[in-house]
Amino acid sequence: MNTNEMASYSLWRPNSFEVFQEARRQGARIKLGCHMRMGGGTTDVLLKGRFLEVTGSVALFEIKMRETLPGKSKPVDPACEFSFSLDQDAPSGATEKMGYSGRASILENRTDEDGLPQRMLLRLSRQYVTRRLRRDKRLDWNAENTGLLGLLVIADLPANRQDLSARLKDYYKLHGEKKPGLINISAGGACLCVEEDLARRPLMAHELYLFLLAPKAAGQGELPYIFTGKKVGLSRDACEQGTALRMRFLYELDWAKSPSALHWADVESSGSGRLRHLIRDLSDIAAPAQEKAVGL
Repeated sequence: MNTNEMASYSLWRPNSFEVFQEARRQGARIKLGCHMRMGGGTTDVLLKGRFLEVTGSVALFEIKMRETLPGKSKPVDPACEFSFSLDQDAPSGATEKMGYSGRASILENRTDEDGLPQRMLLRLSRQYVTRRLRRDKRLDWNAENTGLLGLLVIADLPANRQDLSARLKDYYKLHGEKKPGLINISAGGACLCVEEDLARRPLMAHELYLFLLAPKAAGQGELPYIFTGKKVGLSRDACEQGTALRMRFLYELDWAKSPSALHWADVESSGSGRLRHLIRDLSDIAAPAQEKAVGL
């Protein structure tokens, strides 16, 4: 879902408590981590539930699940930490998922007959952190699934199929022995191991990456996945050789609408539905193999 991994720190304005009301309206799942007395002793516990009522910064929290956390308990602290996510409309018209987290204090703890928390009256902090959450599942890529893979820099979009074919042939002629490696992929972007020069190269305003993937599992006659994108980050730790380049997809080549002239669909906000199906199918194939490997 969640990148898309942007974090910000803000002070609540007087009308910013509206986000808690929205969490109640959407029935958001609330997580609350606390160090508190429960079951005859103090322990670290994770509570999950929903807001029943919200008035300003005060919320009535109904607990649906309780989980005692392992490990050494923290020093007693009257404050807890809350987190939840909401679906919100982006300026583009798409829906994106935003995460909220902050501190909360327990005003009242209503327990059941066993002394376990059932409902709590919370005061929620005037400070919070927001994150744009990952929209789609990220699949760790198995190199055995790669039929064809490429990443090149383009100054303008290929005009037609002939233009695209010529550029790809030139690319593989020059870089056939230096193919990138795909680390992981989601419907909204990918992370690849590439040569240092390519990873560090600053792109001009008019330049984009062109990413191509043809999985081995593709059916006969199925066309490759082709996207344009931009760089969102680098990492040295993920690759034995070269640098890991994280990219976000901007446009996807829509083969169905491109009999000759190429049609590029905007997928920056929504992600690729076609790629989402591929990731789901490969995940379904990988899961039984993993279970077999660990003897499940």
